[in-house]
Amino acid sequence: MTFSVHRRRIKNILFLFSLFYSQQTLNDMKEENSDKQDGSYINTLYPEDQKRVDGFLSRGVNSVPRKPFRPGRLLLLLIVVVTVLSFFSQLVPRLAGIY
Repeated sequence: MTFSVHRRRIKNILFLFSLFYSQQTLNDMKEENSDKQDGSYINTLYPEDQKRVDGFLSRGVNSVPRKPFRPGRLLLLLIVVVTVLSFFSQLVPRLAGIY
C-alpha cells in the first residue's frame, strides 16, 4: 500500500470518529486525560512501614539472586516432552501387537 492509501484511510477514520463525537466532547476527553496522572509510582506507605517492607524483601527467599526466567527454554522443553510422550504412546501399542 502506498502512503496516499494510508492517508486516505486515516482521514476516513477521523471523519467517522468526528460523526460520533462532537468537538466539545473530544475536548473534554483530552482535558480529562491530561488531568489524570499515573499514581502508581506514588509511595502511600508511612516511612516506618516502608522500612519494614524493605527489610522483608531483603531477607529469606526474597534475598536469593535468581537467574532470569526464560520462556523460550520452557517452550522448547514442553515441545520435547510432548514429542517424546507422543512417540512413546505410539510405540507401546505396536510392541504389544494391538496396532
